[in-house]
Amino acid sequence: RANAEPWNLRVLVLEDSGSDYYWISSMLTRLDEYDVRPARAITIAEAAELTATQVFDLALIDYRLPDGFGDAFVATLHTHQPNCAAVMLSGDKMPEVSLFGLNGGAEAAIAKDDCNPTLMETTIRFALRNHANQERLRQAPN
Repeated sequence: RANAEPWNLRVLVLEDSGSDYYWISSMLTRLDEYDVRPARAITIAEAAELTATQVFDLALIDYRLPDGFGDAFVATLHTHQPNCAAVMLSGDKMPEVSLFGLNGGAEAAIAKDDCNPTLMETTIRFALRNHANQERLRQAPN
């Protein structure tokens, strides 16, 4: 897509840590292919309000939040916004945390300690493509 206009990418960032939100936002600005438009929620309740009033293409969801666990929000997200891909982010060292997110319906999961701009970009691209493919399969005639 050389010299092409960037695609608008509406991103919900569900993250309670200010420093982690800044870190995530800085990585999102490096996505040359996208004109990223982030919206932040600190709690699951705030995220639910945002998804009721705004449309998102992607949600980056922290696992541990003040009012619950992010994997539980993924099902709510997909109920209200079936076209929104979800990526679970976790600072937790337990590998099963990624599985909780994936089993909850997230398209991908990243351990925050292992993340860098290249991995974040690759994961976002994968999640968006994977979600679009899953939607096409769901809508295909049997």
